[in-house]
Amino acid sequence: MKLAFIWGWYKYGTLAFWRSKEDSMQHAIAELSKEHEVRMFVARKGLPRQFINGQDVTFYQTSAELVNHLKQFKPRMIFMNSLSDPKWGSVIKAFPKTWKSIMDYGDPKPKLPFPQMVNNIIVQQEYQRALVANMNNIPLSKVLVNPFCVDTSVFKPLPVEKTHTGIMVADFRSNIKRQGLLIRAWKNIPGSLVLIGLFWRSRPPKYHVRCMELAKKLGIRKRVHILDGRPNHELPALINKAKIAYYTSVREGGSRALLEMMSCGLPAIVMKDCLGTTSLIKHGVDGLVADPTADGIRDATNVVLKNWRKMGQAASKRIRSQYPYDRMLNFYRGLIRGVR
Repeated sequence: MKLAFIWGWYKYGTLAFWRSKEDSMQHAIAELSKEHEVRMFVARKGLPRQFINGQDVTFYQTSAELVNHLKQFKPRMIFMNSLSDPKWGSVIKAFPKTWKSIMDYGDPKPKLPFPQMVNNIIVQQEYQRALVANMNNIPLSKVLVNPFCVDTSVFKPLPVEKTHTGIMVADFRSNIKRQGLLIRAWKNIPGSLVLIGLFWRSRPPKYHVRCMELAKKLGIRKRVHILDGRPNHELPALINKAKIAYYTSVREGGSRALLEMMSCGLPAIVMKDCLGTTSLIKHGVDGLVADPTADGIRDATNVVLKNWRKMGQAASKRIRSQYPYDRMLNFYRGLIRGVR
């Protein structure tokens, strides 16, 4: 069967995303490519069609160019990424009889173009289903849940010394992740904090610089270690050196980085106002939901530090059993069987 996966963006100006199977979506697509004729369509100007890590990738610039590429390919199923991308309207109208789905990764305004003409919408977590269905006036049955998953063969507990109290792995492109809030809380939390900021740029973005300046102003720069992005294979060893995982985001669809830290055996502290992370932990069992304030983070940290080993073991056991890579792959296989 011919399958088309379409992205309206490319990963922060590089093609690194397409050269690796280290993302659960990329892993699933790579495996599906062994069973079906899969082509990926990526928004990027001036690049020829090419095979990247065994995956057939076609680049496009405009909606019309994308539609022309798809008409030549003639896919049986089309998967589009990001709910509110206006380009999808052209695709949906151009292929009225083709099975189509739109995938969501935490779009804050999940309004679809022509939702009645889409077969289903794929979201990351259960809480998103009603939001997407109501906003687009479609049946709840049309919205399916397929979460990010974790490479449990890589992200696992390791016998290393715990040299840091906390860690957070998240990009520094803006204050959406609220690392500054965590730094302010660290003024009254013992031990060191590691912030790994993934941004793939030649120089740090403004928010990254502001966070470094904040730590210096608070007099804790020596206890707050702000690192550039690290290759995927280096992350498990870094994560395992910490006792607690933090995720202070304003919003998330489904955080793979949080799941990876928990899979390594770290209990998590997340913010009460972010459903995308609170729904990923079991409060009081493998993490805590805290008030999104410096005092709230400090209080939650004091509680978790008393029982971080037991809570971390619970986190690893649950994440490794519920979110393995093959879960996402089997989800797509199930959809394909239903369309044949």
